[in-house]
Amino acid sequence: KNPTTLVAVCLSYCSMSYFLGIDGGGSKTELALLNESGEEINKLKVEGTNQNSVGLDKARTHLQTGINDIIEKSDISSNDIVSVCLGMSGCDRPNDIKCIKEWVAEILPEALTTVYSDAVIGLAAGTQGKPEGVSVISGTGMISLGIKNGKTIRAGGWGPLFNDIGSGYWIGIETLHAAAKAADSIVDSETSLLQLVLDELKLNEPSELITWAYQDLEWKRFANLTRLTQIACINGDPVAENIMERAANGLYSVISTVINKQYESEEDEFTLVLIGGVLNCQNSVLATKITTKIQSRYPNCNISHPEMDPSNAAGLLAKYNFENK
Repeated sequence: KNPTTLVAVCLSYCSMSYFLGIDGGGSKTELALLNESGEEINKLKVEGTNQNSVGLDKARTHLQTGINDIIEKSDISSNDIVSVCLGMSGCDRPNDIKCIKEWVAEILPEALTTVYSDAVIGLAAGTQGKPEGVSVISGTGMISLGIKNGKTIRAGGWGPLFNDIGSGYWIGIETLHAAAKAADSIVDSETSLLQLVLDELKLNEPSELITWAYQDLEWKRFANLTRLTQIACINGDPVAENIMERAANGLYSVISTVINKQYESEEDEFTLVLIGGVLNCQNSVLATKITTKIQSRYPNCNISHPEMDPSNAAGLLAKYNFENK
């Protein structure tokens, strides 16, 4: 046989396959390249790729820049990446998924490409890359999602205007409600929340809260107040305790809805992954309450937290999808 042909055949068999995981957010995007053993080879960050936050053109540019950069910096060929998995916040609509797949295909036309919401990637981060179990997110927003035998069930995640109880935004708004009532002396229990909020925002008078609230309606600003409610709750503030209890009940209702649709018996074994800043902050009151409520009803539920970065979890999902296609 032609020696050149033999060399080419040998190289094709000897070349390593790689898996690319991408965690796409509004402010930043992280890419992780994994080898056939699931080990991280390289990782880098680029600007945001959430088209709802940065627009279509920038999202496409940032995503493709990241893919090209990690290929170049890892000294591999685009053909070496056999599977890509992207976790994109708020990306559930078919048209959005189609658009993102087309952007990836311009650089990696042969790669298997899958696009999931951040709830799926978060689940994989707590299950060693296996898309099986239940996850709940409480960050700025909230959502619960379950996957069993390839079937996906979700609840919540409608957004602030639909009263997503248990989200960071909801807790922040309830904290402002409590602060305003305290300022008007119309609460049943005394609360430290008013002073905590004023100190945090560096305001002198309660009336200044009105200007602060309406000058910028970005959801994250309000969600950031959740930390104050957590502090007050730990210190025994009854108003803060009431807010966190209602938040826990709200999350519990969506989690249990997903579990009951996904599993036949409350005795079934499954993993619940708690995701997001509200559930993963130090001494999280909400995580403690959720754990108690879930385990009292579902005794064989294994509650865990993400064990790896979302981009690495996406990379493991890329590997899983390729090996099980």
